[in-house]
Amino acid sequence: MKANLPLLLLFCLALLTACNKDEVAPENICETVTLIANDTGLRFDKTIVLYEDSAYLIKAPINLFVSDLYGYFVDYGDYLSTVGQIVNAAEAQDTLYVENYFPTEQKMSVVAHVLERGDCYVYSKRRQSALKELCLTRFSCAAPVAGVLGREFYFDEKLFLKIVDGNC
Repeated sequence: MKANLPLLLLFCLALLTACNKDEVAPENICETVTLIANDTGLRFDKTIVLYEDSAYLIKAPINLFVSDLYGYFVDYGDYLSTVGQIVNAAEAQDTLYVENYFPTEQKMSVVAHVLERGDCYVYSKRRQSALKELCLTRFSCAAPVAGVLGREFYFDEKLFLKIVDGNC
């Protein structure tokens, strides 16, 4: 065991020096995401409202929202259960609200998931028009022991949403 101790220390030292704590992924690289341009027609006969405040309304057609959810869930059973609830509710109502199907702490990560794909309509109440695109930037900060991964969504060059996806 004593003979392996120097080797173990050397391995730990190499591991710590191999990870540069100042290494940061390229930031401020904007990925342009094209959004749904209008909310008319059969596509929006059944809608789910993802977010609304005094500045923006974000909504998606139920069929696109349900198909986008497949990539959001880790557990297939949870996916089927949530989709079943949404589809059943959509049979009786034309407009649904995301907060009725996801806990409050998950709501914005669901919004981010749909925004990233562009499968939604974003209406700017200030401009009184739909946004045609958004800017998505990804960030990560690597450190020897831990780091952070996330996404930022910009509407009209202003930060709308910042999501921390996890630690690395």
